[in-house]
Amino acid sequence: MARLASLLAIALFAGSTASGASAPEELLDRFLANIQADLARLPNYVCRQTVERFGRISAQRPWERIDRLKLEVALVGDQELYGIAGGPLQNRPLAELVPRGAIATGKLGLLARHVFLGSRARFAYRYATEQDGRRVHEFDYEVAAEQSAYQLRTSRGEAAVAFQGSFRFDEETNQLLRLEVIAYDIPDKLGVAEANIDLEYGLVRVGGTDTVLPVTATLTVVALDGTEDLNRMRMEGCQQYHALAEVRFEDKSAPPPEEFVEEKPPAAEVTLPRGAMIEVALDHELDPTAVSIDAPVRARLVKPLFSGPREVIPAGSLVLGRVTRLISEALPFPRYELGLEFDTLDTGGQRLPLVATMADAGPAPGLLRQSKRLDPTFARRRNVRMDILVREVRRGQDILYWDARRGPLRSGLRMKWRVEKDIP
Repeated sequence: MARLASLLAIALFAGSTASGASAPEELLDRFLANIQADLARLPNYVCRQTVERFGRISAQRPWERIDRLKLEVALVGDQELYGIAGGPLQNRPLAELVPRGAIATGKLGLLARHVFLGSRARFAYRYATEQDGRRVHEFDYEVAAEQSAYQLRTSRGEAAVAFQGSFRFDEETNQLLRLEVIAYDIPDKLGVAEANIDLEYGLVRVGGTDTVLPVTATLTVVALDGTEDLNRMRMEGCQQYHALAEVRFEDKSAPPPEEFVEEKPPAAEVTLPRGAMIEVALDHELDPTAVSIDAPVRARLVKPLFSGPREVIPAGSLVLGRVTRLISEALPFPRYELGLEFDTLDTGGQRLPLVATMADAGPAPGLLRQSKRLDPTFARRRNVRMDILVREVRRGQDILYWDARRGPLRSGLRMKWRVEKDIP
């Protein structure tokens, strides 16, 4: 707020009837007319989103890479839908897919709609400059808390917060180039001192037309205790999102095949319900000092899996996954925070998708026991709003806390995982 107050406030977009509008007013009017038309005809679309997450315990420390997320995200009407890359989009909060660490929604189109369509934002001209050989203009804006749909959410609670920032656009094309979103007057109960988002826009081909969409974004969150989170996001592979139905008619006039082909008997159906518990043992040594994020991880089933009285997956079957998180901490003693995710059951004859969350691990020398964290509760009703989620636990994986003085995790470390989604 101080940033806007320090400017010579111009009552732009306030319904002034004075004749002879100033140059900044004319620029803003043209840009708003263009961006509002673009947002109104913004197609339903889906993109691949890659999020690299970093953290540090204070501004004086270097950033440490935490993990990388690969998501599918779609804008459908006034709602964003999310899914793990390669999986289906789901109509449920992003917190259920990525409930640990800092993450933000609203980047596909909701933030821009909120600033330029859905709020009574106040605007003020800053300056003109050159960027990549073209003349661009920058404006400041502010959205008061009572007009805001920006929902800041942490494990401590949630609140709609005021926000401000700036945006840049091309004078000739009126194309949005950059949008900055800075939350302010954040309630202390949330434990957050700063939450900022920067979005860079570009022309993206979607559904046969060029559409102005965000191509990169940066999220920074600073907690009251000084710890910081940094996310770097990239959007790519955007396509128009629509339902596809295909109807096929059998050609009954087609001649019968001349050769008889013996059909192989179908493989035994594998059904494993949600909530089933699987016990695995690490199949190799895992050294936190040598592995990196996305490094492959193998384990084997300790016991066979049954569907009713029938054994469907034998003991010894491979369970495949990857490292999703890696943080080293020095105090009060050296230790590692190691995230694991298992996503495939390999029976030898077929590979089955797996979504499971660790229920228990060990015992093993070096394995540190942690009290369970409480996940925040979320309203059932899906409001059109933006969320930021800070420091929660993600389903579909889990975290091992390991004493670095004990060396690497040994082969044979036992873990129990609870199936979160029916197999197949």
